Formats: sequence, structure tokens, C-alpha cells
Amino acid sequence: MHYRISRDDQEYGPYTLEELQRYVVEGSLLETDYVHNGIEWVLLGRFLEGSQNAINVFQGTAAKSFSKEPELPELWNPKVLGSLLFFLFITPIITPIWSTILAAKNWDALKEFDRAREARNWIYIWISMYIITFLIPVGIFGFIILLVWYFRVIKPQYDVVAIGDIAYNKKSWIPTLTVYLVMLGLIIMTLESMGSS
Repeated sequence: MHYRISRDDQEYGPYTLEELQRYVVEGSLLETDYVHNGIEWVLLGRFLEGSQNAINVFQGTAAKSFSKEPELPELWNPKVLGSLLFFLFITPIITPIWSTILAAKNWDALKEFDRAREARNWIYIWISMYIITFLIPVGIFGFIILLVWYFRVIKPQYDVVAIGDIAYNKKSWIPTLTVYLVMLGLIIMTLESMGSS
């Protein structure tokens, strides 16, 4: 069977499965490129992983894992994570840091460790920005940082999960929302006590 590749709205191919594997090893194709599997466009990395698993099962090397359910990552819904931007205008001090921590944990669960590290770096960027601007990002500079953060940390995660059609177990929002509300309450109490003195 032959497969087509899509990158940056350009299509390439057709390629055989062996050619796809070889080109990924050589670096000509990326695991983040899309391949048409005969039904839909999926991430090349996940497609090749699934193809290799099928070959292993066929050869009998993965007979035990054939009967087991695949282990799905546990994630906080990336779509909801992106929607938290609404709360940024209500609680601009804590929302970006909190959302970034959750996004980093999601990247860890997806085994995207470089992206998790980049997300964690954004925590330091937000803290530095708050210190520089006295706790609340003001003006166009804060808005630009917010947009860069959204397109570097939040949106790619949604794209990987939604467009890549990655199945996952949804994590409960109750514990994280509880921590969020407690932290928000502490910040409000601190700010009120500072204002009354």
C-alpha cells in the first residue's frame, strides 16, 4: 500500500511503509507530518508506531500485549485548558501560571518532554513579567506575551490531541480547581490586607 504525506499544506508521495520509516530515520520526514492512512489524515509518528505494533503482533512478538487494552494517557482536556483564557481577565495573576502547569503535565503524559520543558519555562516568564509589571501585565506588551504563550503552549497541545485524534482518559478538574480557588483566595486576602494597611 502507498501513503501520501502532508506538510504545510503541501502533499508528497506516494510512499511505501518502508520508505516512510526510512525517511523518518533520515530526517526527510518528521513525526509531526501528516499521513493519509486510507481513511483520514493522522500524525506520521503515531501512524508508524501503530504500524510497527501491528507488525509485531503479526510476527508473534507482541502476542501478550495483543489482548491488553492500550494504555491511554490521562490528560486535562486541552480544549478546556484553552478556554481558561476567559478567566485571565478575572484573575490575571494566577491563570496563566496555573494553565501552564497543567499544560506541562499534559505534555509529560503525552511523552512530549521537550514541549513540557518549554511549557515549564513559561512559568518563569510569567513570574518575571509579574515582578516587572507589579503583578498584573499591563498594556500591549502583556497582550503580546499572552498571545505568544497561547500559540506556543496551549494551542499546540490542542492541535496534537484533537487533530492527531489521540484518545485519552480525562482527568478530573475538581482537585485542580480546588487548588486554584484556594490560591486565588489567598492572593485576594493578601491584596486586601495590603490595601487596608
